[in-house]
Amino acid sequence: MTDIFEGSIIRAARRLDEFLNQLRAAADAVGEADLEKKFAAASESLRR
Repeated sequence: MTDIFEGSIIRAARRLDEFLNQLRAAADAVGEADLEKKFAAASESLRR
């Protein structure tokens, strides 16, 4: 189906989740509540 290893895909998804969490924290730090909610929703969607 693909030449990419399963572990590489999982690692990329985990890194994306961590990046979204960092963006959420940054949005919270500057007071962007709407943006924080969007990043939190994206992170939650990725985990499902």
